[in-house]
Amino acid sequence: MADEDEASTSGDSTSEAVSPRKFEALKKLATKDFARFAVAVQHVSSEVQIKLIEQLPEFRKLASDALDANDKAFQSILNSNDASEQGLREAHKQWRDSLAGLLKNPDLTLEQQLLITAEIGKSVEMESKKDSESKAFKLSMFNKVGLLTVATVGVIVLGLAGGKLMLDGEAPEA
Repeated sequence: MADEDEASTSGDSTSEAVSPRKFEALKKLATKDFARFAVAVQHVSSEVQIKLIEQLPEFRKLASDALDANDKAFQSILNSNDASEQGLREAHKQWRDSLAGLLKNPDLTLEQQLLITAEIGKSVEMESKKDSESKAFKLSMFNKVGLLTVATVGVIVLGLAGGKLMLDGEAPEA
């Protein structure tokens, strides 16, 4: 019987029961790092989620700040990556220009010209590889930020919908 009461109060059966200590830790996490809170709160029952959100008076501001922080972090990462890419492109261009200048020397043998041309090709291949790696990195970061944003938005929706349901007097479904 006690197990039935505990199961019925915990919300859905896949969510863990939350101790008062963990509940307070989640509240504290929400005020310090809302993005991590958004991920952590997905692992508790809907009932516990709504209780947490009800106890955060500045919930909308925290959520908005978390989304802004996600955007700023993503933009900062992209800007840093773009600056690094630009430096690499310039270095490769200098390398190729230097090699092309060597090719203008009329005293070079055919073998030396072919070696210099191969080095120019090597530079192009290396730059192309780094470009592909950069694109993969950006896509990976975009996916991570997207998942974090979805989690944050999910908590926002839950908070707004749960709050509306509580105001309407309906019990939220797990």
